[in-house]
Amino acid sequence: DALAAAPESHRILFENDAVRVLETRIAPGEITQVHTHRWPGILYVLSFGHFVRRDRDGMLLVDGTEVHFAPHMSGELQAAIRTGENVRIRGVRPRGCDLIAAVAIETSGGRRIVDNGPPKGGSAEEKPDAHAARPKGEPMDAEGIVERVLHGPRGEARGVLLEDGRVIRIPAHGAERHAPLLAPGKTLAVRGEGLVAALGTAIEAREIGPSLDDLEPLGSGKPKKPAKPKRERGHGHDARADGA
Repeated sequence: DALAAAPESHRILFENDAVRVLETRIAPGEITQVHTHRWPGILYVLSFGHFVRRDRDGMLLVDGTEVHFAPHMSGELQAAIRTGENVRIRGVRPRGCDLIAAVAIETSGGRRIVDNGPPKGGSAEEKPDAHAARPKGEPMDAEGIVERVLHGPRGEARGVLLEDGRVIRIPAHGAERHAPLLAPGKTLAVRGEGLVAALGTAIEAREIGPSLDDLEPLGSGKPKKPAKPKRERGHGHDARADGA
């Protein structure tokens, strides 16, 4: 919920059992926690931008459209686009999913960031983040109500956004196996490695379940190779002879 996830930018003007009126103020360049508005509503907009929510490989637009971009584009996009700014997205829309897998994103100032693939070789000047220390996560757990499902570039479920604004990342095999838990309105609990940053909190789930008291490991998702049969000494030749 907006008041729980981003109280610094939302203020209640009026509330009763049937309706709630919020005032939202997010100045250009300000960062607010990722959140959505769960209930049906009416917006009276004085001014707005299309780009309001983001993390390392995706963002949510005001109209609810999810945009996925490659993680190697994140640094450049974060430097080029301010919260509340209008953007133009070019990409592919998978079937059955309100998502755009972006190949190019254009800022309101005309700058175009294109996905040319991960950087290969080059100097430190060409890759300013090449020697930057990668933020380290820490053990973290979370339990909350699912606001919406988040997706990968092909439209596959890859995580969820909780009502309090936390982003939960789940590997594709785990999201498929635990799909009933990822439905909006369901209670979801996870334990894994989390990172708190300016853009919000994200947790890479290692365990998942309906509550923190009922978790199971997600595992690697790779099928185990069958064990090779043991050969008994002195019987190899006889076995081949019998089968001839």
